[in-house]
Amino acid sequence: MDRLDRLFWMLTLVGLVIRVGAVFVWNDYRSPITAAYGIVARNLIAGEGFAGGGWLGPEQPTALNTPLYPLFLTLWLWLPIPLPFPAAELAPALLSAPIIYLIGKIAARVFNPAIGIISAALTMAYPPLIYFCKQISPAI
Repeated sequence: MDRLDRLFWMLTLVGLVIRVGAVFVWNDYRSPITAAYGIVARNLIAGEGFAGGGWLGPEQPTALNTPLYPLFLTLWLWLPIPLPFPAAELAPALLSAPIIYLIGKIAARVFNPAIGIISAALTMAYPPLIYFCKQISPAI
């Protein structure tokens, strides 16, 4: 592993720490806004099927959301644990951190190593990529 790779992995690790820290600093996992994904997850647990509502009107079967994230959220809500949402917020943080490495590597290959380092550093600190990790949403 060369120096550039080590630097990209270091930036990725720092980005992971920032993202995990954001989940706990914002501290909204005790009663987060789950929007349509939470409605569908709660309906699945209640045996109502893949049904949603909210801004769409009365609850009814929906294809508005892809099924994977509501099923993931359903798993955490179904488990008998006191706080199911930290795991649902930490998973996007863990999945989004490697984006830092990938963007750095791609930029270094397409442009040059300096642009790769700048790109990885900006991705590491880009506020929306940090903020959306702590949202109950698949948007990372």
